[in-house]
Amino acid sequence: MDDIPEERGQELYNKLNSEYLIECAKNNRIQEWNADYLEYLQLEWNRLYPERIGDPKYVEVLFFHYQFRISNLNWEDDSIK
Repeated sequence: MDDIPEERGQELYNKLNSEYLIECAKNNRIQEWNADYLEYLQLEWNRLYPERIGDPKYVEVLFFHYQFRISNLNWEDDSIK
């Protein structure tokens, strides 16, 4: 597996931990978490697939699709454990 992306990617990787997610959720800032996570996913896509320049938009489509949204997860659902 490739190394973690440098600079901004590394900063986001370090920031996107469970404590930050909990803090955002408790303070009604889940959109902030989503924006940071989406940016990280797009940076990773560009790092892993540099030849596929136009494809990061598909990361956003997947990210905002209903089943991938954090706010729609049912933590009691055994299928996601």
